[in-house]
Amino acid sequence: MRAVRIPEFTDPPAPEVVETAAPEPADSETLVELVAAEIAPLDRQIAMGNLPGAGPLPIQPGGTGVGRVVSSGSLDPGEFVYVGGGPFGLGNSRPGMAAEQVPVPDGAAVPIPDGVDPMLAAAGTSGGISARQALFDYGRLQPGGTVLVLGATGSVGRAACQIAAAFGATVLAGARDISALDDLDAVPVSLENLTGEVMAATGGKGAEVIIDPLGGPYLNAAILSGAPRARHLLIGYSAGRTTNLIIPLTMIRQHRLMGFHAYQAPPDRYRQVVSEVLDDIAGGILQPIVRHVVPFEEMAAGYAAVGGRGRVLVTP
Repeated sequence: MRAVRIPEFTDPPAPEVVETAAPEPADSETLVELVAAEIAPLDRQIAMGNLPGAGPLPIQPGGTGVGRVVSSGSLDPGEFVYVGGGPFGLGNSRPGMAAEQVPVPDGAAVPIPDGVDPMLAAAGTSGGISARQALFDYGRLQPGGTVLVLGATGSVGRAACQIAAAFGATVLAGARDISALDDLDAVPVSLENLTGEVMAATGGKGAEVIIDPLGGPYLNAAILSGAPRARHLLIGYSAGRTTNLIIPLTMIRQHRLMGFHAYQAPPDRYRQVVSEVLDDIAGGILQPIVRHVVPFEEMAAGYAAVGGRGRVLVTP
């Protein structure tokens, strides 16, 4: 069986394709044949050694993906499933999805609705999971509310815009290139003049919920763009892992700045959210973009392509 390995942490990642013995699943595991694994920004950070506690080396990467059931105690052979392996350590503390066959915990495999393209499920589900939990479980977004989504061209940002708009919220979509937001039901706002454009669009009220995968130099501007007592979800740091926080801003505005990690949800809630996101894809609410598909042998190029509009997938 062919599989991908990360033999050491390097920048850029240098994955290898190896021959290995076919896996033997345990009683509580489902054996899946890989269709496509997602190469997400988190996967790249793990491969570069930027996630504390990753390993031990070598790592078989791939935290999420889609496969076809080979054997299972709870699912039918041949059934397509989405594997949300993050809560179970796939691609980090246990072998991930980047192999021809992968045994995964039964709880990690969720059936994909009939008619859903497995490649779209592989590309869009993880972003939708983060977006749904951030918007509703933590942000407590209400119908008719106002949400500011930074990094709206990325997978999580696009998903948050699409799901929030379908829910009936007013969506402000922030990006460096607002021309890339034309297909979203959202008010585009430029990151370079974030606070001014958000306040102009909301009549000076600001956003009640902020979805922030950027961090870095945009954090203070995002705080100024919030309504009093805004709920601000930090879900990433693609613009920078550190910044100088102006503390009085959070005090005066009673700003609720919260760190967010999608994999911290209880298992039952996590599976429920996965099912909701797959239904979003089936219903056309969530419209993922597959930007690149690479074979195992070109996974290094896949890591290099991570970021921006659309997701990168790897296939056998």
